Amino acid sequence: DITTTFPNFVFNSEVDEIAT
Repeated sequence: DITTTFPNFVFNSEVDEIAT
């Protein structure tokens, strides 16, 4: 998932890969 907030978009991208 992508969020517009800087720490969140990086964090969410990593979480999506882990959650796969």
